[in-house]
Amino acid sequence: FESNRAPLRPEQYSDPMVRESWKFRPGTYGFHSYPRPAVTLKHLEGFVGPAAFHRAMRRFFREWQFRHPSSEDFIKSFQESVGQDLSWFFSQAFYFPAALDYGVRSVDCKKLGKQTGYVFGNGEPTLAPAEKEEKGSEDKAPYRSRVVLERLGEFVHPVEVELVFADGSRQRHRWDGREKWTVIEVVTPSELVSAEVDPDHIMALDCNRLNNSKRVEALWTPVAKAVVHFMFWVQNVLSLAGLLG
Repeated sequence: FESNRAPLRPEQYSDPMVRESWKFRPGTYGFHSYPRPAVTLKHLEGFVGPAAFHRAMRRFFREWQFRHPSSEDFIKSFQESVGQDLSWFFSQAFYFPAALDYGVRSVDCKKLGKQTGYVFGNGEPTLAPAEKEEKGSEDKAPYRSRVVLERLGEFVHPVEVELVFADGSRQRHRWDGREKWTVIEVVTPSELVSAEVDPDHIMALDCNRLNNSKRVEALWTPVAKAVVHFMFWVQNVLSLAGLLG
């Protein structure tokens, strides 16, 4: 599966997947005929669920065995089996040269202080009176989290977004993915730790999973581990050089 996903780069999507083989851009026949269809089917399995996907594939096989089905025959059979209108997916995945890529652009979390502002009375704005702050109220102040998501490819697809907070709680939000970007803002008693697009990893066609998540504060543990491994090998190379020198 990962070897099939490896060629999924935006520049590879030069042609629709359903096209006469001699019309593909030179050098891309293999990509459009093998890895791309395989990952597309894996994406469908994740989207509709394994049970529904396997029922649909069995129905298609039994209906068309020893015959010559077209792409439209497969689409019709599959949609009838799962009971969903997936024309929006098939039109993009089969007949349009569109790469799918969603990512988290930025995450931000701030503690809210005492709110002040103007209120309207008798048609005139007046400054709201200051409220007496209780001792320790600052520690109980809620957090406002702001997550910016973006669609980097041309393939439009609904996506799930998961927000993880310091107290261990999680929130799921769904974005239709139509606009080039969107913002999710929430106010919670706990601060935001991270945000992740497609937390269940069902979007097999997502060509860049490295941009799917972002933390409010960087996690330096992996970097430290990499540095330790690097220094280990440097030490071995220097020791070997000393023995040979």
